[in-house]
Amino acid sequence: MPTYAYRQLAGKRVFTQDGTDIGDVEGFDIDTDTWTVVALEVKLERKQLERLNMEKPVFGSPSVKLSVDRVAGVSEAIILDVAFADLRFIDG
Repeated sequence: MPTYAYRQLAGKRVFTQDGTDIGDVEGFDIDTDTWTVVALEVKLERKQLERLNMEKPVFGSPSVKLSVDRVAGVSEAIILDVAFADLRFIDG
């Protein structure tokens, strides 16, 4: 299994399976019992907020958490294994 350093993934664009650009990797959630990454923190593109039924803040854009189980591949970008319409975020 390939491994990546934080600096290799931070800032990478995140795309759904159907090619929708949803934002950039901003951070990770780590399970400290197993020391594995369990979620990606993605800063959403403002233009996607309405499509996701999310309120636009006055400044900036919110971040959401996506399970790493949703990652289909990593190269120049991170590709998810779900279409935009099927995106589900982790609470918290």
